[in-house]
Amino acid sequence: MAKKRKFKHTVADDPMVLSEAAARAGEEAFGRPADVNTTATNSEKSPTRAISRAVMVQILRRLAAAWGLASDQLLDSVGIRSEDSGPLDDATLEHISHLLNIFGDLHRLFGDHEYADRWIRSANDAFGGRPPSALLLGGSLAEIKKIRRYLDNALSS
Repeated sequence: MAKKRKFKHTVADDPMVLSEAAARAGEEAFGRPADVNTTATNSEKSPTRAISRAVMVQILRRLAAAWGLASDQLLDSVGIRSEDSGPLDDATLEHISHLLNIFGDLHRLFGDHEYADRWIRSANDAFGGRPPSALLLGGSLAEIKKIRRYLDNALSS
């Protein structure tokens, strides 16, 4: 059995994490890898790669649709307005990275795509009886990390 590859790094640790996750999400959403521009930004201090805002908006809209969430709410929760332009900042990229990895973890964990996508809206005792979507849409990175830890633990057991 092949060893499952887990992304434990943040964008600040490894900028390719988001690029790889975006490409996988694009492939699942569109049937082909997303066109992710991995050209380094001008800042020597920032390891963040320039990723097309339009591509990320499109992927997040597809993710929201798959999860049965309002796309505008999901975009707002990560701090993206579709009318804005320019590169995404590190905090936004980290937020998106976690969302994409949650999506992938759910599909690896459950296998059944319909159930995996429905799980995000189902009440869960691990989150105080709230559905994980309530945590996602709250916009707090700490809350999103709770979901990641929960899924990481489920996948590793």
